[in-house]
Amino acid sequence: MEYFGNHIIAVTVAELTGGDDPVMSRSNYRNMQQRGRFNILRPGKGSGSYALIEYESLPSRFKARFVERFGKPEEIMKPEQNVLPQDLKAQQYFHDHILESGEHIPEPKQEEYTVNARVLNTLLDMRDTQKAMHRACNNNTPVIPGTAMRAWSPESLATATPSRSRRRV
Repeated sequence: MEYFGNHIIAVTVAELTGGDDPVMSRSNYRNMQQRGRFNILRPGKGSGSYALIEYESLPSRFKARFVERFGKPEEIMKPEQNVLPQDLKAQQYFHDHILESGEHIPEPKQEEYTVNARVLNTLLDMRDTQKAMHRACNNNTPVIPGTAMRAWSPESLATATPSRSRRRV
């Protein structure tokens, strides 16, 4: 089960026809496919490719069996709400930071800056994990976005100044 595009829930042929108690038999799948009884989002042609069928286009009896076997697709595919780890240091920093005017940063901006710091920390963790995996596999290929990630390192962010090269005169 996966998303096709942004919002269409798709099931694979293996999920429908595989296992000890399949949702439908392989021959039933082929007959329904030839008769156009459901919407095929991606045909399973080519090496390593598999067919995707739109869940909502399945007949109700197969939807019921699918839910019985796997659970409700809407619930299973629901994205997690809070996937970024907390950054208490950033939260405390933006809470305590005083602007030049002598005021604290407004609460909505504190939340925005904290979320931005969490995203940057997650990106840095992903870079470190990728580097470790490259080393473990004895891969000498540079880590993808090597130069871009260096530009977003904490050291460069601390000394960053706004670029004036894009300003129109």
